[in-house]
Amino acid sequence: MSKEFFIELFIKEKNTILNAPISFLFLTVILAIICFYSSYELVNHLKKQEIDNFEAQIVTLKEQITTLKQTITSLEKTIADNQERLHIKKQTATKYEQLSNAELVAKTEILIKKIRELDHLYNSACDELRIKREKEQSNFKNDKEKQREIKIKYDQLNQKVHLNLTNKYNNTCKIEAILLHQEFLTRLPNNYIENMTIDERWFFEYPANILVVRKIADFLEKYSKMLSTN
Repeated sequence: MSKEFFIELFIKEKNTILNAPISFLFLTVILAIICFYSSYELVNHLKKQEIDNFEAQIVTLKEQITTLKQTITSLEKTIADNQERLHIKKQTATKYEQLSNAELVAKTEILIKKIRELDHLYNSACDELRIKREKEQSNFKNDKEKQREIKIKYDQLNQKVHLNLTNKYNNTCKIEAILLHQEFLTRLPNNYIENMTIDERWFFEYPANILVVRKIADFLEKYSKMLSTN
C-alpha cells in the first residue's frame, strides 16, 4: 500500500475521522499491520527467490568444476603419455650397447651408406623412366590422349620402383636403424630429447616411402655428428 493510498483514504473518510476518530484510528492501525505484514512477506519471498537462484548457481558452478577437473585429469594423462613417449628409455639391451661412441658412429656410417645407395637407385631409376617417357611421348606430340596414356604407364612403373626400394629398405635396414636410433637416444644429451619438436621414432618405425627413408639417413647422420662432438 502506497502513500497515495493513505492520502486518498483520508480524503474519502474525512467525515469518519471527524465523527469517529477512535474507530478510524483503530482501522488505520489494522491497515498498517496488514501493510507491514504484506511487505514482510514480499521481502521474504524475494529473499527466498534470491536464495534459490544462488543455490542454482552453486549447483551449476559445482558441475563446471567437476567438468574442469575431468578435463585437467585428461590433459595430465595426455602430457604424461607424451613425456613417456618422448623420453624414450632403453628397456632391453641391444647388440650395440657395448660399443664405444666411435664404434657406434662407424657402425652407423655403414648403414647410412646403404640407405643412401637405395636413395640413389631410386633417383636413377626415376630419371631413367622420365627420359624414356619423354622420348616415347615425343613420338605423339599432337596426340594428347596417347601422351596421357604414356604418362599413366610410366607413373605406374615409377610407383613400382618406389615400392620395391621401400620394401628393400624394410627387409635389409629397418631393424638395424631402429636399434641404432634407440642406442643413440641413450647417449645423446637429455636436452636434445626434451627439445624434440617431433617424435623421430615414428620415422624409424613406419618408413612408408622413400622420402621417409631419406629422412632416416639424415637423422642418423645428425646423431653421429652430435655424438662425435661430445
